[in-house]
Amino acid sequence: FKAKSIGCYWDSGVRREKPGFGDNSRFKEADWDRYASIIAETNGTAVIHAKENARFNYANQPVTDHDSLSILSPNQTLVNEAGDSTNDASYVIVHHTSVGKILIPGDAHDKTWEHVIAKHADEVRDCAILVAPHHGRHSEMDNSFLKIVNPKMVLMGCANSKDLAYDRYRDYDTITNNQAGNVVAEISSQGINIFVENETFAAAANCNLNIRNAQGYVFYKRVEV
Repeated sequence: FKAKSIGCYWDSGVRREKPGFGDNSRFKEADWDRYASIIAETNGTAVIHAKENARFNYANQPVTDHDSLSILSPNQTLVNEAGDSTNDASYVIVHHTSVGKILIPGDAHDKTWEHVIAKHADEVRDCAILVAPHHGRHSEMDNSFLKIVNPKMVLMGCANSKDLAYDRYRDYDTITNNQAGNVVAEISSQGINIFVENETFAAAANCNLNIRNAQGYVFYKRVEV
């Protein structure tokens, strides 16, 4: 918040009591206090309390020729039942584009996926890109949602390689931030163009290093649906 101007914060409504912060804690109490000031709306950051099927500009509106969002989770029931299991009420958002769906499921765990598949299976079916839940790390999570989502590409976040669930996504095309650095997905009329920061990774994949986006990232591949 010191380095970046953050206009809004999405608040699912899940709450925990403030934990203890001793000398051996790997977390900073100042970070918790910042979070608390955000959800209390006392530090100038706008807070969005949107839940399942909430309607506002470009959200849960009929999909047309422009991008739009669908909010599939949480609903108030998931929030009420989550308790300390906050991942059971994670945000799950579909970014609809003209050339495919990008699924952003946060840290969605089993109860969240059960809800999404039961109520919104068609919304998440056959996605172009899945941003892996839990950043792609190992978790005791039912993998059956992947049969419905069936992503063309999975983006996995930063983590030690030993902590990434490669086996879960072995049947899908994957990119990790460990390998590629920052990853940019740009919408084009032909598909979703993937650009990566790490030129060594791109070169090893026989990418044409002369094709770059405005940030200078190298073209990796096009996701087509």
